[in-house]
Amino acid sequence: MARLDGGATCCLAYLPDAAAGDYVLVQRGFAVELLDAEAAQESFAAFASIGMHRPAGVSPNGAGGDLP
Repeated sequence: MARLDGGATCCLAYLPDAAAGDYVLVQRGFAVELLDAEAAQESFAAFASIGMHRPAGVSPNGAGGDLP
């Protein structure tokens, strides 16, 4: 199990090579895909464009914070 920014947890059984600081795509509590920083930023932007914001504590650079 891993603790995510924002306090949630997810299972890493499908991504045993995931490490602290990696971006992962989480579906129903399971990390299912590793993302590079560029892909993560594109995902954040796509979610923001449809009104879905990151949870509190998650910033575009992974350092904590919210969308503007």
